[in-house]
Amino acid sequence: MFTYNYANSILNSLCDNAYLGLSTTTPSQDGTGVTEPTDSAYKRISIDNMMASAANGEITNAEELHFNASTAAWGSTVTHVCVYDSKTGGTPKAYGALTTPLSITAGNIVPTIKVGDITITID
Repeated sequence: MFTYNYANSILNSLCDNAYLGLSTTTPSQDGTGVTEPTDSAYKRISIDNMMASAANGEITNAEELHFNASTAAWGSTVTHVCVYDSKTGGTPKAYGALTTPLSITAGNIVPTIKVGDITITID
């Protein structure tokens, strides 16, 4: 078991210079199994300075997170988010399921994650 102090430092470090991506498949714990949307407008978004400081082994987004507007239907439903250390490529450092899957069925939809809707914890 980690102390809160150590867990908080891990979480703050995880979210520094990090990017949030979406997945239409369930990632595996080894970081494989991620399928990001293929819409040409889709890009990971920076979460650097968008997260609150970790407290009690938990960190949440302090700002709304907006992905680029879709240019077309994404086909598959987005079910997960992943935290990456790079804007493209790489392996996710953390992932989690969306409480409510996101279906992008037409162009010009801006996927948005509201303040406090992402919570990462270390027990």
